[in-house]
Amino acid sequence: METTKTKAERFKIIAGDTRLAIIEYLKEGSKTVGELAKVLSISQPSVSQNLRLLKAAGIVQSQKNGNWVNYSIQLEGLMELQRELSNICFCGCDCYQPVDQTALETYKGQLEAELTRVNKALVRSPGKVEFT
Repeated sequence: METTKTKAERFKIIAGDTRLAIIEYLKEGSKTVGELAKVLSISQPSVSQNLRLLKAAGIVQSQKNGNWVNYSIQLEGLMELQRELSNICFCGCDCYQPVDQTALETYKGQLEAELTRVNKALVRSPGKVEFT
């Protein structure tokens, strides 16, 4: 089981502005160190060091492609951070729960029916609205 200190270390890793920028660029697709260095306007060694930290945290993965190494988002690692964050969420929204498509469709139907009822009431009585 992961300790609070270990979790805090993982959050510290993504808290760096350069590492957050790397994550944003990798969301577009895999990139090499050189490509990241160019768009971030920082040195390749600096990019490599930040990628090493992100990789150790399980947020980034690498794949050798000939002479190049391509880096991409490790989706499961990023989702794990999201789950950890939702566990400490104060709003009570349970924001990481998987979406139930059937429940959403049912709710959408209920909202559309209510909107239809409101629109009919407005048409019947433009000056005075009564809901039945």
